[in-house]
Amino acid sequence: MKYLITILTMIVSIIFAQDRTYIFYNTPDGSADGWEISTGNSFSEQFPTTSYPLYEDYFLEKIHFYYILESQQANVIVNIRHDANGTPGAVVEGAEWTINLIGHGELATVEEYIFYTTSDCIYLEKDNYYWISLHAADETSQIKWAFTSNSYIDYSISYDEGEIW
Repeated sequence: MKYLITILTMIVSIIFAQDRTYIFYNTPDGSADGWEISTGNSFSEQFPTTSYPLYEDYFLEKIHFYYILESQQANVIVNIRHDANGTPGAVVEGAEWTINLIGHGELATVEEYIFYTTSDCIYLEKDNYYWISLHAADETSQIKWAFTSNSYIDYSISYDEGEIW
């Protein structure tokens, strides 16, 4: 019986050893408000890798964001940027994706998009800040990046596709 309990304890420990956590989580407030992403308008939100339980460096597993489609479909560039003294800096190597958003309901409704990044091996160092940014990939794409009513999120706006923030 003693060995059975030991083996069971080891199995349970292995199962729960892979702790998954959010390093940035920002749900919309339920309204149809958001940051305009279109030609010339880009938006970026800052997130830390310093808070509990983030004691180690991490690989980015997935990105999940909420949006409001303002055109029939939209091509959007999502990237993760280094922090440059409190503003979005250079794109983290390999951390840029072009995605196609297609409406699943009526225009002006909040929708969500999730994509996995584990195969891209995006490495995020502990005790640093990063920025997640959205840009329109072409002149006809228009969305709103649905924002939260939380006031603690640092953000930056660019009017030239992320050249100057």
